[in-house]
Amino acid sequence: MAVVALVACGGGGGGGGGEAGAGNGAALDAVNAGTSGAASSAPAPNVVVNAANPAPLVSVFDGSGAVDAVAYKAVAAKMSQDEGVAHRYGAPSTSAITTARYPEPGSNPLLSPYSGSGFRTSWQVGGPIDVNVNDYSSNHAQIAFVSDNPAAPASTSATTGGGFGISTIETLGMRENTYTQSPGLSWTMAGAGLDDSSVRSAGVRSPVALGRCYGRPGWCVNSLVAFQNGSIGTAGSNTSVNSTTQAARVQLENGSVPTAVAVTNGGEFALVTVWDSVNVRGRLAVIALSETGHDTWTGVTIPGIPNQGAWGFMKVLGYVELPDMKAPTDVSVSTGVDPESMHRIHLNGQSDFLESTRVDLRNESVRQTFAEGGANDDTYARAGIAVVTSKSERKVTFVDLKPLFAYYRATYFTAGNRAGFDNAIGNIGTAANQWPYAFSHVSSQIPSVIKTVALASSPTAVKVSLFGPRRAWVATQDGQLHIYNVGEYAGSGNGVSASTIAELGTVNLQGTNPTHIAYNKHDFTNSVIVVMRGDRKIVWVNFAGNGGSIGKTLQDSRMIDPVTAEDNDNHGTESSLLTVADYSGKKVSNYRWGPVIFHTNAGGACPPPAGCGISGNQPFEFGGSFALPGKPFHITGANVP
Repeated sequence: MAVVALVACGGGGGGGGGEAGAGNGAALDAVNAGTSGAASSAPAPNVVVNAANPAPLVSVFDGSGAVDAVAYKAVAAKMSQDEGVAHRYGAPSTSAITTARYPEPGSNPLLSPYSGSGFRTSWQVGGPIDVNVNDYSSNHAQIAFVSDNPAAPASTSATTGGGFGISTIETLGMRENTYTQSPGLSWTMAGAGLDDSSVRSAGVRSPVALGRCYGRPGWCVNSLVAFQNGSIGTAGSNTSVNSTTQAARVQLENGSVPTAVAVTNGGEFALVTVWDSVNVRGRLAVIALSETGHDTWTGVTIPGIPNQGAWGFMKVLGYVELPDMKAPTDVSVSTGVDPESMHRIHLNGQSDFLESTRVDLRNESVRQTFAEGGANDDTYARAGIAVVTSKSERKVTFVDLKPLFAYYRATYFTAGNRAGFDNAIGNIGTAANQWPYAFSHVSSQIPSVIKTVALASSPTAVKVSLFGPRRAWVATQDGQLHIYNVGEYAGSGNGVSASTIAELGTVNLQGTNPTHIAYNKHDFTNSVIVVMRGDRKIVWVNFAGNGGSIGKTLQDSRMIDPVTAEDNDNHGTESSLLTVADYSGKKVSNYRWGPVIFHTNAGGACPPPAGCGISGNQPFEFGGSFALPGKPFHITGANVP
């Protein structure tokens, strides 16, 4: 075996769901003890990190460049452990930490009046407490981590558990004229969450990757969680009902090890990169998603159309073979559909717009509005593109999703095909010949590989623009961000060819080993946020034309080993808050990078336009940390509906 070094929405979750159980403020204090340093402008001691990542970086290739099947299977078997994290995210920085600490405001106790459990939280911005200023909102996030004790029994305690490797926390909250920017367990679940409830109920452990849709503002409430054993499940907040009461789960083929998950703009499909450890090949699994028993689309199970992300039904349709790639490590996807066109639906000549929760597609006159030329013709994707990277193979593969979306569009919304629509939603099931049909039953829907591009440096992260300028951004280990045109592949799907996909330019990220690209939720079209593990920093990249430049740069001595990050959703309250997964630091931390503005709380503490700025007029403010019983490597979050 060759071993070489490789260089929101609504009330924000204020409802009654998930409030049962006794909370324990002291327990929460114990969990958070020692994770938030005091505010200081002085540099931290000049230390060298002894990173908790001793795993060797194993190549899956032999000396001739061919795949070493033994090494391939060995890495695949440990994808959820240090070795798998090292293969996908490289090595942590070992340079000295010399950066200063950004200011950290003091915390104030807040006893939630909603849960009745006595569970305590805190607030850092705004105040004083005023129950009359309470357009409540909050964000919840799922965290995947390599557990310190993977055999630990399931627990609902605020201080024990964590053996499953999936936790759900609150990353921010606006309540009673106060703003909480310190991450922690949520009062809505009375302090539970170190072991996510949906994972406990399923009994599956060792996560590999998380995925979430990002095309709907304040929606996409659940995360998809891919596990080492090929199980794919859901995790969500207290109000995303299908994450607990009707949690969906599917199983990939025997020997299939997932490495990354992406979800289309409207939550229609999930795409999962797979190492086939039996046949030593790379694949892209395609999973149809639908809500079930929820209020979207009047409660009807309709897989493959836009939804709120509270998935209660999933089905593996099949696999797209990646002939040029055996070891895919990341994937991103876009349909190019603007979120507002999905978020508001126009019916019956009305001047107002409706949520999908008030739309019944079984009504023929309503269904016709989604047909070609109808009032809602633009609310459903016509095409899409997935971009898959392989770090060790130094390749990027582009996949055309138009066959998939065109097939579903024809089934659901063809003007004269009412029978096809009825037959589909009336025959939902897991068999290949039940709707949604498996690829083996209807092959014309299978996405196709467009082209594969070889790179000089290993691709370490990828994102595709959700809408606006149709771009794919690929970060490489040498610190470059490559900008690709993807054209109408993420749009109408018309007039495209492989030559459409071409590199337009690059941005020097001023560092090495970028491990994650996050959407900037204040500017989806012209900016991204890139985590630079090799330099312990995070950079905001702003685009103009075919190029770009570095805007903000975040470096803070509390940030030991950043691997991934998630910008927080805004709803009513403007937040500008970034949550960072710190692998060797064994914590997630929040950094505020803009003002807090209470747009929907008249007379509140942080009124528009200026809101509550950052202490000392600094570019960043430290929001706090939440310690984990393991090493976090992935985080996804959203506003809680």
